[in-house]
Formats: sequence, C-alpha cells, structure tokens
Amino acid sequence: MCPNCHSRYPRFCVKNNKVAMKCEYCNNCYFYSCVYCNFKFQKCLYMLKNNTLKEGILYKIGKHLHQYKARYYVLFDNLLYYYDKQKNYRPRGFMFLEGCYVEVIQNSDGLNLNTNNGNVITSNTTSTIVTANTSSTTTTNTTTTTTNTTNTTAIATNNGENVGTTNDNNSSNNKYGFSICHKGTNNNVQKRNLYVNSYEEREEWLKVLYSTTKQNTLYNSYELHEQLGQGKFSTVYRGINKQTLAEFAIKVIDKRSVSIYEKELLRSEISILRLLRHPNVIYLKEIINTKETLYISMELVKGGELYDLILTEKIFSEIHANKIITQLIKTVAYLHKCGIIHRDIKPENILLTDKSKDAQIKLTDFGLSTLCAPNELLTDPCGTLAYVAPEVITLQGYNHKIDTWSIGVILYLLLSGKLPFPINKNTELDVNKYYVLNFKEPIWKRVSTSAKNFISRLLEVDVQKRISASEALEHIWIKNPTAVINENSYIYKNEEINILNLQD
Repeated sequence: MCPNCHSRYPRFCVKNNKVAMKCEYCNNCYFYSCVYCNFKFQKCLYMLKNNTLKEGILYKIGKHLHQYKARYYVLFDNLLYYYDKQKNYRPRGFMFLEGCYVEVIQNSDGLNLNTNNGNVITSNTTSTIVTANTSSTTTTNTTTTTTNTTNTTAIATNNGENVGTTNDNNSSNNKYGFSICHKGTNNNVQKRNLYVNSYEEREEWLKVLYSTTKQNTLYNSYELHEQLGQGKFSTVYRGINKQTLAEFAIKVIDKRSVSIYEKELLRSEISILRLLRHPNVIYLKEIINTKETLYISMELVKGGELYDLILTEKIFSEIHANKIITQLIKTVAYLHKCGIIHRDIKPENILLTDKSKDAQIKLTDFGLSTLCAPNELLTDPCGTLAYVAPEVITLQGYNHKIDTWSIGVILYLLLSGKLPFPINKNTELDVNKYYVLNFKEPIWKRVSTSAKNFISRLLEVDVQKRISASEALEHIWIKNPTAVINENSYIYKNEEINILNLQD
C-alpha cells in the first residue's frame, strides 16, 4: 500500500540501483521500505539470490532471424526469470513452471550465434567465430580473416555489454537443448526450446528443472542406447544407469496408444513383478511415470528367447531340455507358492541369459498373471492356444495346474521338435478323445522312459491327476536326471563328457 495515497497497487521497480516500490497514482513516488514494519525491499534481492536454484546463460532461437539469442536465466522456486543482462535488476519476463514438464531435445539445430551490434559475426559456411571489439575482422561465405591469434566468442546483449563467457571456435556449432512444455486447452502442447553450450551444463539444468517441476524422468538416471525390440505399444532399448553403469532393458510405453484393457494388463504385470524376487524371474528395477510415457527399467538378458533357440536347434538333447525345464519347474513352483498363476507360459516368454547350453532362464511377460487362492477356480479364458490347458478352452474352471500343462507342452516340443496336440478353438470338444498323447514316432526311442513318464503326468487331461509344480520337483527326472536319462543317446554322451571336463 502506498504510504501517501494509500493505493493498493504499487509496483516493484529499480530506482538508483535499489529495489523500490513505485506508486503511479501520486506523482510516481518511490519508497524503499515497508511503512508498517520498515522492511527494506533491497533485502528481497538478496533473498532471491541466496535461494536461487540455478542461474546462467541460456539460448533461444529468434523468431525472425532464426539465430541464437543469449539471455541470463535465474530459477527461483518454480519461477524461471530471464534478463537481458546478468546485472539487470528487472527481469525481461518469467515462466511459471507449475504444471510444466521438461523434455530433452535429442538433435539440436546446430545454429551459430549472431547479433546485430557487430560483437559477433558468423556465416553459415564458416566454422570460425571472430570478434570485432579488439581487432579488425572480415567474414565472408568462404573465408574468415582476423588480426588476433585467438578467437573469442562473446555473448552480446542489445546494448553491447557481454553477459557470457569465452569459448573455442566450435562451441557454438553444437548446442544441447531442452524444452519446457505446457499442455494447454484442447491438449495443445506449447514448448519453449532453450539451449546450452555443453552436455554437462544441460544435465545440470535438467536436474534442477526435473526437481522443480516434480518430474521424475528416465534421463535423470539412464542413458538410452540401441533399440532391442518393438511391441504393439512399446519399444525396448538398452539403457545404462548413470551412477552404477549397469545395463538394463528399458521398455518405453506410449500411454496414448494403450487401450483400457492393455492398461489393466500392464498394471497387473507391474504389481506382480514388484512382489517377486527369484533368480529365474525377470527383475523389475523401477518404474518411471511421466505425462505421456511410462518407462519400465528391467533386467537385461542377452541370450534371446527360447523360441528363437528352438527354431535354431529344432530338437534338443534330453540333458539340455532337462536343464531348461528344471529351472522352469522351480520358478513356477515359486510363483504358485506366492499364490500367482502365470497363465501364459510359452517359449516366447522364456528368455535366456546367454547363447550357451548352460544359460539361465528368465520367465517374463506377466501381463496375464493373476493371484489365485489354493482352492479357487478361475473362469476367464486367456493364454496362447498351443500351450493352454484343455480346461481353459472348455470354460470348466481352472487353477494353478494350467501352468504345469504348459510346461509339459514345452518339454514335448523341445524333445521332439513338434507340438503334442493340434491347435484347437472348439469349446465343446471331447477332451479325452482329442488330447491323446503318444510317443510312437522314432524320435522318442532315444528319450528315457522317465522323461516320457514325466511328460505324461504334466499333460494329464484330468486336473485331479495332473502333477503340480511342487510335486514335479520330486519326480526323478528333475531330482536325479543323470540316473535316468538315456545313456545310449550319442548326443547325451557328448554333453556328459563336456560336463565332466568342466568339473575337472
């Protein structure tokens, strides 16, 4: 309030290099302290400086000449002030960051600095920046001449006063940018693009801006590298943690392309993976959620899918199949102990840590997984037809034993190179006639009786008689495979020799 006319609308300004209040209603009078508590307005400037989160020179691209223009920016709380010069008391303007978010500009335009006052002169076809204040300088499209032995980049303001630092010749050719974005009406996104001279400087600004906008983003913690895979609504990249340098698989999901049903599957997968800690279950590191994108950081495995290995190998030796299935049985037994059914176990959802025959498996894709009580029956049909249990197709209700059926199908496929049953969609079929298991083909002569017995118990149509995952762990083919696997198999003998050599 003005102490003279008692107007309620005085304004802050700078008078005689001091912060003051100006009243426009009583002959533009100025006062420098509060009339009630005698608080000196100059202290506001000191408080602002002491609580500044970040300040420095940022560049924007001009609307008309499309050249970089330098301004001095000060981030205070959730306000980003910008000044024509560093020493100015009065800002040219400010940006209110509430509701904004920050994005990294991956490919900067690489424009060169240019100003109209003659302090910095550049051309599009030369890579040398020269100054005119201390020497006579001529710049053309093909040549650059200067009388100085070194070239100094000066960031000039409108009145010719430098507000920046000096850089080398190439510093202005590569800018590192970021966008401050705000979603307005009709979902129109407005962006303010700003640039700095170095990657390190951009990282400093991003860190404080992410914190100010309360935006946790992937680029705080990870560097993204090559693409590893592409899904319907997600892309997977190799990411490196900036602190530990550990590698992860980063799944990038565009929320705008995800249906309501797919969102539910995604929530289910995330919630279940957060519960699980097992060496053969893919490890979920963290979830990073932004306005339009969901980032899921997961354990990176480099051996590919079991499905790809099946296409390459065609038929597996019994000892190799045993290594894979034993790990899978132990993993599924762990899931069932936690009250979780996977419901979509298939070779595409089994990853390998490497390409060797001793590779560890990693069970993944828990989108269809669900919690199930010991005596509960589920009725919603889901899964992949080639691997799904008959009680799911006939809609009779099912429990955790549908997972052991899927394991039986995979084991049959590994040992014979084909599926045990044709794919069926008929919900009214006679399961006892349709799902008839046989081992009559010549390929089964090299397979041990114990393995065939184990498959028969996994692929039992009667759910009550079908073996559970915990019971499967006690089967001799899992518990003591070297005692029962067919030693007449030439493939087995070679692998056994390799195992003995490793032990020696």
